[in-house]
Amino acid sequence: MKNTPAHAPVVGVDAANIRVLIAHGSFIRFGQIVNLNRWARPAGQSEKIGGFFGLHEPDCGALQDSVLFCWTEGREFAAFTNARSAFAALVEATLPPRVWLPAYICEGLIADQWRDRIGYYPTGVEFEPDAATLDREATAGDLVLAVDFFGFPPRSGFLNFAARRRDLLFVDDRAQALDAGIKPWADWTLYSPRKLLGVADGGILVAERPGRQVPHPQERPDAIALWTAPILRYEDRTEANNQTWHQANQTKKAWMKVDACEMTRWSGWILSHTTLRLLADRQRANWRVLRDYLGRWLACKGDSDAVPFGYVIRVPAMQRPGVLRGLHGDGIFAAVHYPALPSPEEAFAIEHKLCSELITLPCDHRYDKASMRRVAERTLALLS
Repeated sequence: MKNTPAHAPVVGVDAANIRVLIAHGSFIRFGQIVNLNRWARPAGQSEKIGGFFGLHEPDCGALQDSVLFCWTEGREFAAFTNARSAFAALVEATLPPRVWLPAYICEGLIADQWRDRIGYYPTGVEFEPDAATLDREATAGDLVLAVDFFGFPPRSGFLNFAARRRDLLFVDDRAQALDAGIKPWADWTLYSPRKLLGVADGGILVAERPGRQVPHPQERPDAIALWTAPILRYEDRTEANNQTWHQANQTKKAWMKVDACEMTRWSGWILSHTTLRLLADRQRANWRVLRDYLGRWLACKGDSDAVPFGYVIRVPAMQRPGVLRGLHGDGIFAAVHYPALPSPEEAFAIEHKLCSELITLPCDHRYDKASMRRVAERTLALLS
């Protein structure tokens, strides 16, 4: 897929009609968009902070400033329903002898089709790929996945290793990175937009180096199933019915699998009409507010030019369940990345210990500084 405006502008539409429009496949065929902000939730009505994203209202800025363009910039890319499917398709296309993953990784990325080829490498307390291990153990043709943990890219030591070992294939996993703050460095870059803003789906695989190609999806997605949860949250203006949309999202996550389906056209349209900088500026500012209050507990400092995914704190494993219960009880949906790791604990004790101690506090673009102060003050109370 080339980076051209694939999604035509749309007439204004009440979200109540979206199911009908998706069902008929006609949402992206009409004339001029009308600003949806007149339907927006009044500021301050909901006290819920965090959790999955409801439908995002694009600002309809210039295409070259959009999330999709900033991620792809004219390079070939493929848009699958989810990142796991995109990565699985790449593994199938390249047939590497081994697939190297960080020991700190989400089980959800792994597909049965290539599970028997996995090798793990350490990332330690700094969430940095262990280049020495990979240099020693990875052999020609192996595929190495590096993760931009919590939005922050690998540091120069690993990037120098990747530049030197051109006999290896590299994928930069930016599922948590709206803007990593550095230029693409790998053979391919992988994005998962539904973790960053209010789209229903997406696994965007970008070919970064000359001669690299991407496999393309061949099937149509079930758009209604994918979009139900984001629409339910969006339409619940006071967010009083969070159990309804939360359960819908849990059902969707359990249902999503590795397949050959393309990203929904509506997700693509939103990504190509949403200005990345506006999201990034708010997110950076929110992260700084939390750092002012909770700097003592910060677990992942990262690159100052990157856009943080969340504010990650490290607390004793015995204390974490109570902190999470307190936050969730107050409508602050802090997350755990990740509940469990697929890597063997006996070989990666540091990573597994971290897995039991980290909490990701929300600081994304949906919220303002007042919301961040509420998150910080409640977290401080629970930690004291």
